Amino acid sequence: MKIYIVRHGQTQWNTESRMQGALDSPLTQEGIRAAHALKEKIKDLDLDAIYTSPQGRALTTAQILRGDRDLALVQDPDLRELSVKIWEGRVFDQVKKTHPQDLHRYLKEPQNYHPPGEENYYDLMDRARGFLNRLKAQDHKNVLVVSHGVTINALLNVMEGIPVEDFWKKPLVLGTELSLVEEKDGAYQVIYRAGPVNDVTY
Repeated sequence: MKIYIVRHGQTQWNTESRMQGALDSPLTQEGIRAAHALKEKIKDLDLDAIYTSPQGRALTTAQILRGDRDLALVQDPDLRELSVKIWEGRVFDQVKKTHPQDLHRYLKEPQNYHPPGEENYYDLMDRARGFLNRLKAQDHKNVLVVSHGVTINALLNVMEGIPVEDFWKKPLVLGTELSLVEEKDGAYQVIYRAGPVNDVTY
């Protein structure tokens, strides 16, 4: 099975450096344009299924990427973004001033990030594994997965066997960047992991 993983397009809050998490903001015109550009690049992929986060920014991106394919969008809650409730909707620089230690753990010491009553990185990795285990049980050859930056990092880290403490060892994927992973007999081979220094044709 080939698994194509893409992050949603740029959103209004992305342009304002606001933290989104479980909240949402609409795609910008640039986000919509980039999603349509990616749609053209992958239009010849023979997809068996499209899985998407139910959050609006991912769902809208998935609808664009589907193109003319007669496929339902499978909304899976395990593909939603990591919740950061106390910071959601707030500008990043504000959070830096009000919660410097918590933000440091969030960005630099993920193994020590344990917000009371909220998800931590261990929880996120667990639901990434849950999604991948359910996906492996399906008889797919080519699937598209549309999700969010932090959650995509979790999916790729699970596939590559990267532990929580090294969660941020590789950079966050950007909007509409695509990664490709091949699954065979329960093992994963990352063919292409999106990043600022990579270029690939689909």
